[in-house]
Amino acid sequence: MKRSVTLAFVVLLLMGLGTTSAFAQAPGWTLGDWSTNVNGSTSNPPGPPDPIPSVNYSGFNFTTGQGSLVFTVNNVGSNYVGVYLNPYFDSGFGDLSTSYGSVGGTTPPGVTYQLDWAAQFAQSGTIWPNFAGNTLDGSNTVGTYSAPPNACCSVALAEILGFTVGAGTQEVVTFTTSTTQPTGGFYLQVTDNDSNNSLYLTETATNNSTSSTPEPGSMLLMASGLGVLLAKGRRFFERRNAA
Repeated sequence: MKRSVTLAFVVLLLMGLGTTSAFAQAPGWTLGDWSTNVNGSTSNPPGPPDPIPSVNYSGFNFTTGQGSLVFTVNNVGSNYVGVYLNPYFDSGFGDLSTSYGSVGGTTPPGVTYQLDWAAQFAQSGTIWPNFAGNTLDGSNTVGTYSAPPNACCSVALAEILGFTVGAGTQEVVTFTTSTTQPTGGFYLQVTDNDSNNSLYLTETATNNSTSSTPEPGSMLLMASGLGVLLAKGRRFFERRNAA
C-alpha cells in the first residue's frame, strides 16, 4: 500500500512539473510598463491604444521593449520629449527581481535622466512623477543589485530631451532600445543580475527644415547667377549682330 501511495505521489509531482513548464515563458526581455512624454502630455501606460500623435510607435515592440520611438515636433520655441520604460529580463519562470541600472558616457546638453524602481511597485521612488513633471534628477538608486525584501522587481529608465524649434524647422528625436551595447555616446542601461543580459537606451536628434521656399541667401545667390548668364547672353548677341 505504501509503495502505491509513493508511486501516485511521483506521478502527481511529474504532472505538476509538466503543468509548470507548460506555462513557463520563453527567456528574454519583456516590457512591463512604458510611457511617452511630449511637453507634459504623457501617454497612458501600459500601452496602446493611447498614442500621442507626434510620436511614431510603429518601430517599437511593446512585448520585448525593443525598437525605436520617433518624436517629430514642429512647435516653434522650447520643447521637450521623453520616454519612460520598465523592461525586465524573464528567465522563463517570471523572474523579475534581479536587475540593476547604470549610465554610460557623458550626459549631452538638454538631456535629463533617472533610474529607479518601477512606478507600479510599492518600493518605487520618484521616477514616475519626475518623468511626468519634467523634473528627472539624474539619480540612479539601483546602481547595484539588492535582493528582496530590501528591493523588488525591475528597474525603470527615464530620459527627457529639451530643445528649441526655430521657424521653418522641426526636431526629430529617436529613442532606441537594443541588446547591443553602444560603442560610444550617452546611454542608459538595465542589466539582469542572474543572466548578465543588458538592454540599452540611446537617443538621437536631428533638426530639419520644413520649408520648400529657398532662404534669402539662396535666392540672392540664384539671382546673381541668373544675372551673370543674362549678361553673357547679351554680349554674345551684340557681338553676333556687330559681325
